[in-house]
Amino acid sequence: MCAVQCSPSGEVNVMTESVHRITALTDLTPASNCTIERGAAYARAMRAQLDVLHVAEELPPLLFEAVEGHRRRAIDEYMEQLHQRLEQDEIRHAWHAIDGVPYLATLEWIREHNSNALLVAADAYINRRHRPHRLGSTAHKLARKSGLATFVIKSDEHPDPPLWQRVLVLTDLSEASRSACRRLPEILPAGTELTLMYCYELPPYVAGVELLDVPALDLEPIERDVRASATQSFNDFVDSLKDEVTFAATHVSLGLPVEQALHAIEEGDYDLVAVGSRGQNPAVAILLGSVAEGMLDLSPIDVLVIPTNGNA
Repeated sequence: MCAVQCSPSGEVNVMTESVHRITALTDLTPASNCTIERGAAYARAMRAQLDVLHVAEELPPLLFEAVEGHRRRAIDEYMEQLHQRLEQDEIRHAWHAIDGVPYLATLEWIREHNSNALLVAADAYINRRHRPHRLGSTAHKLARKSGLATFVIKSDEHPDPPLWQRVLVLTDLSEASRSACRRLPEILPAGTELTLMYCYELPPYVAGVELLDVPALDLEPIERDVRASATQSFNDFVDSLKDEVTFAATHVSLGLPVEQALHAIEEGDYDLVAVGSRGQNPAVAILLGSVAEGMLDLSPIDVLVIPTNGNA
């Protein structure tokens, strides 16, 4: 393991934000460069230290001697270029290179070094020939198990703007979701614009009757009552957070949460979607995939997964 600690000379840093140590994972690919840029902008905004972590995967014995020297030189060159760039931007940072399985080694490292936010590219440590099959990737596993606020970076291009400005926050009105919302001011820089969205579905028996197309049954009163109940519950949820979190806008929508969220992202000008790692029904999440997993798989923008009451 190698580590290089760097800080601008003479600078006094006072940590006033909850996020004070940020880890950005890199596999030395262009996608990781975008993650580092996001991490640098995030560290600057939060006045935090940025730890850049590279986990070198173990090589088969027959390949080790042939490529190990080349790989180490590539790591050294990358480290030097990164150091110069971050030092020029006056960002307190450290570089770390360790050996191991990326997912497991990263979990161990962040716990040993007291990180409290993690950034990882959606395609980090993925065989590029199998990019469409992301479920179970390093990013997915870390978002579920790291215990940290985890930003999964979707873009592999230069981020513009470099830091998130408009965030779509998804809620299911559960206590876990309320806990996630309360953490937003600790995790995101001051001035970030938050939009809260709640998606509700009609009861199964109503959907079943609609499929049967029974003309004699008037479903409009039922749908109206469900909509009114959902809206009231949502308003109560927002009111319970009014002294802790400020939302620029709120939306209630009928439909499947992942589908409605993707539609909102397509229609809006968001650059980050935030979701808690656990929802109302963990058992169903295990079988069908949670909203967080749906966003990790399908969202075209960066995803923030906030751990709540343990990890899914």
